[in-house]
Amino acid sequence: MRPIVIVGSAPYSGAKLDPGVGYLACSQIVYLPLNLDNLALLLPSLKALLFTSKHAPLSLEHSLKNTDTLAFLKSLPAFVLALKSAQVAKDLGFNVAFVGQSGHAKGFVKEIEGLLPNPTLFVRAQEVATHALDFLPSLIAYQNTPLKLPKEQRPQPNSVLIFTAPSSYRHFLENFAWDSSYTAIAIGTSTFNAFDPHICAHLSPQTSLEACIELAKTL
Repeated sequence: MRPIVIVGSAPYSGAKLDPGVGYLACSQIVYLPLNLDNLALLLPSLKALLFTSKHAPLSLEHSLKNTDTLAFLKSLPAFVLALKSAQVAKDLGFNVAFVGQSGHAKGFVKEIEGLLPNPTLFVRAQEVATHALDFLPSLIAYQNTPLKLPKEQRPQPNSVLIFTAPSSYRHFLENFAWDSSYTAIAIGTSTFNAFDPHICAHLSPQTSLEACIELAKTL
């Protein structure tokens, strides 16, 4: 079997890795202090939350733990992009009302058209892969900061690299040159669209690391 490496961010909190599957953190998730002053007037009237990443509910839990504000936010229906993020939100006590099936933001917007109460708060990263959700009021809750890695951590030739976000691919290339023997797997459409056209790449059939790993084993 070819070497399989998941390329993502630290801390890792995804699927339990199979023996022989490696993990390479090219960036670090940093939960930001929340500026709720700008949302003071909006908060009491909020009707729902929207998450496109597991780090959105995790960031709220981290920054607002044991507060009345967090208890209020957890009482609201949450619209979540994908199943894994929805499971993280549920485990933290958020009220998941809708889980997308498309696996990418543009498709998600179509899925929730006509369903979102007004106002719905988009809890998001400092940088996002698409502006499809710019119509919503937003709270910047976390950022993805690149890491500088030693050349010894470069995956060996012929590896299958699983990328968990567009930023993971970008941060990988900031550290290492792309080897033509690599094969890339994208966890979702936004990540797949971030790949350079000349690389050998596949889109996972489902937006989960487990599905990515199963596909990698067949290549």
